[in-house]
Amino acid sequence: MINNITAAQLIEKLHNEGGFSINVNTGATPGAGYMVSIPGAEAVRRLSDITELTIKRYVEKYAQQLATPGAYLGAWVDGWEVYLDISVNVDSLEDALNLARDNKQLAIYDLEAGDSIYLERLESITR
Repeated sequence: MINNITAAQLIEKLHNEGGFSINVNTGATPGAGYMVSIPGAEAVRRLSDITELTIKRYVEKYAQQLATPGAYLGAWVDGWEVYLDISVNVDSLEDALNLARDNKQLAIYDLEAGDSIYLERLESITR
């Protein structure tokens, strides 16, 4: 159990909603702003291979990073793959984009729009 939510419930959110972000210490989920992945904890798995044990092992492996205030366990589906990461919630779009560039990320997630913002596409538009 991850603070009153089970790995099975997280997998259900993954399948039904396409992903999730949750603070494993408080159970809080971000409601606004942008999610930006922190490098070094990314994992990619086939959607069909994601199990409760996959989630539990990821949380155990990155327990120290997930204990950092403001850290969220993130997961999202892209095609047939699931991306697991540790993310932070950033209020400002500009700050989120700068942090993503510094972290060499491909995209950020806009919580209000419910959609990813791909840095490569954004860069090609602004050139």
